[in-house]
Amino acid sequence: MKFVLIIFLNLILISNVFGQTKTKITSQCTEWNCINGKGKKVWSNGRVYIGDFKNGLRDGNGINEINGHRYEGDWKEGKLNGQGKMTYKSGKVYEGQWKDNKENGHGKMTWPNGHSYLGEHKNKYRHGQGKYDFADGAFYVGSWEKNKKHGKGELTLPSGEIIKGTWKNDKRIKKVAKIDPKKYWEGALNCFKYTNNPIKQSQRPYIDQL
Repeated sequence: MKFVLIIFLNLILISNVFGQTKTKITSQCTEWNCINGKGKKVWSNGRVYIGDFKNGLRDGNGINEINGHRYEGDWKEGKLNGQGKMTYKSGKVYEGQWKDNKENGHGKMTWPNGHSYLGEHKNKYRHGQGKYDFADGAFYVGSWEKNKKHGKGELTLPSGEIIKGTWKNDKRIKKVAKIDPKKYWEGALNCFKYTNNPIKQSQRPYIDQL
């Protein structure tokens, strides 16, 4: 009985392993030339590409649609390389330079909430110099690192107020004034000695402590 139970459990384990095997994605050229030329290819996962092919790979200019995302632009050896526009399912749109399927180089990203960024990108991140416009009218111009304000920049508020400085991880670094203790106390004593302020004598207890 125990032997039969062991065999039964092993069969369940084997069936689960085979059941988790990923379905192989297949593709079919449905129109024209998908080897060298212009063609249309359809994949079993829903991807559709219409455009240039070279040695059986997407290479040249073409339109690719999958899962609600749409890319139109340059390709190189089956990857997004060059200039192109990607409209994401979320409504976000990037138009600019690409390298190895990622936003790399100069480009503009816009979001459905009204925000936008124009500047340098690296591996899908805002990275380098660029301008970020907020929907409320505020904007930041300066240095970026991995989608965060990082380095020298200026933030202009909707009121028109400009905040300049150095940023780190999206926060402005506040400079702390360096005070020379000796000069501070000498200045306080001289100020008390020569001032004609009516409340001068009320400050006497503090001065006597210096």
